[in-house]
Formats: sequence, structure tokens, C-alpha cells
Amino acid sequence: MTALDLGFVLFVSLAGLGVDRLAAGGAGMVVAFAVRGGALRFGWSLPGFPGSPD
Repeated sequence: MTALDLGFVLFVSLAGLGVDRLAAGGAGMVVAFAVRGGALRFGWSLPGFPGSPD
């Protein structure tokens, strides 16, 4: 799951709960940027597929 996926899931969840679409989009964007920024700053990464080149 990427940062974009987390932001999208948050947006869809909030929009589904009836939160204003602009607010839900803003929250999703903030989460996506925060996770991506954390990945760049702290070196977060997901494991690769077994047998794939590094």
C-alpha cells in the first residue's frame, strides 16, 4: 500500500460517512503527503516480492 492508497482510502471512507468532499479530500491529501514525507525522511519502505531484484 502506498501513500497515495492511504490518502485515497481515507478520502473514500470520510466521503462515505458523509463528510464534506472538500474536507475529506484535504484530509486524504495531508495523510498522503505526511506518509510520503515520512518515507523520504526516515527511509520507510515496503518489502519487495520474493525473488525480485533489489
